[in-house]
Amino acid sequence: MMRRAWTAARHRLPGAASVGFAIVLAAPLAVGAQDEMPTPLRQSTLTFATAQRAPLTLRDASRDDRWLGLGVREVRWAPDGHAVYFRWNEHPSPADVPDEDPWFLAAPDGASARVLSTGELERVPGPSMLRSPDGRSATWVRDGSLYLYREGVGIRRVVTLADPVRAARFSHDGRALDFLSGSSLYRYGIESGALEAVAERVTRQPSTDTDAASWLRAQQNELFDHVRERVRRTTLADAAARSGRPARPQPIPLPEGVAVDQMGVSPDGRWITFRARTASRERPPTRYVDYVDPSGYATVREARSKVGEPRDVVRLGVVAMERHGSGRSGHRPARTRVEPRRNEGRRPVPRRGP
Repeated sequence: MMRRAWTAARHRLPGAASVGFAIVLAAPLAVGAQDEMPTPLRQSTLTFATAQRAPLTLRDASRDDRWLGLGVREVRWAPDGHAVYFRWNEHPSPADVPDEDPWFLAAPDGASARVLSTGELERVPGPSMLRSPDGRSATWVRDGSLYLYREGVGIRRVVTLADPVRAARFSHDGRALDFLSGSSLYRYGIESGALEAVAERVTRQPSTDTDAASWLRAQQNELFDHVRERVRRTTLADAAARSGRPARPQPIPLPEGVAVDQMGVSPDGRWITFRARTASRERPPTRYVDYVDPSGYATVREARSKVGEPRDVVRLGVVAMERHGSGRSGHRPARTRVEPRRNEGRRPVPRRGP
């Protein structure tokens, strides 16, 4: 049936107003017989014999290809494997907005299909669905929100923040979800439902300390008892204050203008890896004037990057998870901190600090 429908669509004339396209899919949910459409679904009843042999016009050639017929796209399996979702339009036209094409639900047996209602759209998984290590749960990001499917529970939208959620993944034991939002790394507990900020990017201020000032502090601490006592009391007070606070996110200090686009926690929870990107200063932006702007005024815009322009510098960083409050596991922070390392075609060499 699929072969016959596709062959018929391939031989229709380009001058026809709408060319048919067939799919063979079906819906497993019994929502009502009036909503079910038997397959194959068609966008036109034209055939090679009934189509008018009209020449291809300049207007037709300058439009997008929706007037030729529209195939299915964004095909996704339901997380439980009992349905297939896809996007399609029964009556496409060049004036359509592709993002407004309806979603369809079908089952693998190929009997019928139906359009999803507005209330059912949250069932559609995002473009990248990830499975838990045991295969009983799945997660995805859609429209900036985090969704979770659990076997026997169903689908729930679990996290929506001010900044869109991205890069969601399961923890190594499958008991939590790690994801990015803004410049922070979050963890969502699947059983508890608790949301925790694990790490955040902070701007590292340039040090104004001099060698002379450092030497003076060391000498004062060595020579004067009251200075040593003051330092000891301050250290103990800070430790006591931290022990009574909830866990705070691990800071990732980076210079101003450096963006973080990836973060992750090691399986033992003791380390955080991140990728930092620094825009090249040798690549001045190319600006142009847009005289046809909806505001009615000439607007200055930036053009896309050009071939051969200097590329951004990308660094890989690893930081030790420190204990900021009683909520963290009691691992002692490592004395060696690995800062971002630079790779420009040579072997990356980590820079270590005390």
